[in-house]
Amino acid sequence: DIVLAAVKQNGTSLEYSHSDLRNNEIIIKTAIEQNGLLLRWAHPDLRGNEEFIKIAIQQNGKALKHVERSFKSDLNIIHLAINQNPSAYMYISKEVNGTKPIVEYVLNKDGLLLEYAPNDIKNDKEMVMIAVKNNGLSLKYASNRLRYDEEVIEAALKQNPNVSVKPIVVVEAEKKEKKQEALISVQKKGESLKIFKEFQNDYDVVFAAVKQDPLSLRFAHTDLQANETIVKEAVQQNGLALNFVGHNLRIDLNIIKTAINQNPLSYRFLSKESREIESIAKFALEKNGLVLEHSLNLKNNKSMILMAIEQNGNAIQYTSSDIQNDKKMVLIAVKNNGLSLKYASDRLRNDREVISTALKQNPQALKYVLNKKIIAEYSNTPTTTPVLNDQKPISKELKQNVLTAVQKDGESLKLYKEFRNDYDIVLAAVKQNGLSLRFASDRLIGNNIILSVAVQQNGFAIHSIDQKYRSSKIIQLSLIQNGLVLKELSKQDKKNEFYVSIAVQQNGMAIQYSTKCQNIKSIVLLAIKNNPSCFQYISKELQNDSEILSMVETTKLMNQNDVNNNNNKGNADDTDDDDNNDGNSDVNNVVDDDVVKDDDADGIDKMLKENPLSLEFASPEIQDNTFLVMTVVNQNGIALQYASEKVKNQFNVVMVAISQNWLSIQYASDYMKSNSIIVTNVLNQNGNALEFLPESQNDKKMVLLALNNDISCIKYVSVELQNDPDILQMINNNCHAKMMTEPTKEEDTDEEEIILGQDQN
Repeated sequence: DIVLAAVKQNGTSLEYSHSDLRNNEIIIKTAIEQNGLLLRWAHPDLRGNEEFIKIAIQQNGKALKHVERSFKSDLNIIHLAINQNPSAYMYISKEVNGTKPIVEYVLNKDGLLLEYAPNDIKNDKEMVMIAVKNNGLSLKYASNRLRYDEEVIEAALKQNPNVSVKPIVVVEAEKKEKKQEALISVQKKGESLKIFKEFQNDYDVVFAAVKQDPLSLRFAHTDLQANETIVKEAVQQNGLALNFVGHNLRIDLNIIKTAINQNPLSYRFLSKESREIESIAKFALEKNGLVLEHSLNLKNNKSMILMAIEQNGNAIQYTSSDIQNDKKMVLIAVKNNGLSLKYASDRLRNDREVISTALKQNPQALKYVLNKKIIAEYSNTPTTTPVLNDQKPISKELKQNVLTAVQKDGESLKLYKEFRNDYDIVLAAVKQNGLSLRFASDRLIGNNIILSVAVQQNGFAIHSIDQKYRSSKIIQLSLIQNGLVLKELSKQDKKNEFYVSIAVQQNGMAIQYSTKCQNIKSIVLLAIKNNPSCFQYISKELQNDSEILSMVETTKLMNQNDVNNNNNKGNADDTDDDDNNDGNSDVNNVVDDDVVKDDDADGIDKMLKENPLSLEFASPEIQDNTFLVMTVVNQNGIALQYASEKVKNQFNVVMVAISQNWLSIQYASDYMKSNSIIVTNVLNQNGNALEFLPESQNDKKMVLLALNNDISCIKYVSVELQNDPDILQMINNNCHAKMMTEPTKEEDTDEEEIILGQDQN
């Protein structure tokens, strides 16, 4: 009743209704009778209901855009739509948009609709003449042949003397100039091919783009995606470009082997038939055992499985439960990679020989051991079953194994309870990952050296430090490492101008956590110099200060210059690389991480920095490495989706990811999605993040926070809260404000017309 009343008063409020109500015939009918374009918010069932479609398009023909696909070919519906509004022509299906009676009708009404006609209509002199007689400016949408036809030009000029008619020589010269511009652009950055649509079928431009960036093949016309020369150039540099190769060449044996040789994981892009060819499968498996994932037949071929796990032990995860319970096969896997113990059967995760082999290869495999006695022997923790009676004090060898483990992953300290009070072990752990401080003993959490090392590695380690140990030095070191740590400090410390100055110089956005300092000009200037985007958090008084405004503009200009300089430098570096490497692009770094050994860690780090989303193709060890993942999500938060489940459950990693891109919250663990700090932070950035936070959808405090940021997120709110008086009041206030505020620029033409239609009604 509340929603119906709101829709009767203002049809646009339908946008903010719960999805369950969008299938209510009374509500939808009330809305579309006011404005047909509101059909866009109706349930798909109603957008495919002929009665509702007719009501909508008779009110506004352009509602045809939102009807179910089959009705866009229905001639009766089309006639109703174009009779009401000829512009509805742009939304009819390709199957009928070349029907001459329809085209003739709409062109007589609006010649500019020639833009949306198929090419054969644009090359039909009769149709083009109708268009230019209605509107001379439609000449620009005619085919090249008719654009220079004397009779057509004469008709266009007669209708509009201001029509620009260029000689064909001039047009050809301009096209040549544009092509040169496109060539220069794609030679610097192949991906820019996507903005030069008119040259996506030009051999020279596409070849230059692919040479600079093989993956730009995805923007090429299908004809050139089937060009053997261009395809070879692409897959030689990056096998993953096989994903964008035309079907005929994707089954070409030479192309396939070239791609797999460059990147074995390109095997995944082969046709189903090609993946089952034994010679191709063997060729790929010899290079990367993880290819096993992408072939059903390979998973049932024991010789192929053996080849896969000998190359990469983690390939055993893609095998059957019988193989994972085969001791001989599992021993081969853990010998290659100790962490593949994770995928063995429970029986073998209790087997002493298998466990010993795995731990010898990688001590961190201890976290996958199920045998409590063996865990106790390595971690020296008591179990419900007595350990060996003659157990001796911790050996040097055992301590060295633990030290090696925490040096690789500080978080593994949680597995070794007996060592949480060992100074050397804890120091090594926090040096690798400051957040592992939370696993240290109470005694060592009070040690100044350990605390200093931890917060210098990760400022958010201060979260684990008791207030009594938070000395001025520790706070300063934390803020120097990450200014956003200011959020973790006490109310008193957030008012400390010295601390806030340190924080905003590291990260200008930290100003949002100190209400007092948001009105202190000297600190605000420091913040803006670091990041002009923090302007939104300063006091209203200072937002009108001329010096502050000048600093904002100056900083933005300097940042833009830095970007341009870096791009120029990058282009120069690319040129040098081309000279030295026969045109091989940096995108070649998107390779299989599993074949990279430990001594190539710097190479992995460089690769991930250059292309954060290449984390998808990294080895499980890399995806499980907190430090590397944090570096990656700091550049592109969306890369969080490729991190291990363990890393997705780490507060600091998720915080960095959502700070970079709020959409990354969807990839965080369920536990992190219920963390109040995480939730508050992401909803402050964008209320629509509520879509990915099921628990918060029924939390009134969080819902109000989300709605305050973006009222459109109401669609993700629970039905119960949608009827809450406070929620309804906020929606009504926002709708009223929206009605009273004149839009400055409408990117969505539908929304503009909805508002106009409402005014007319």
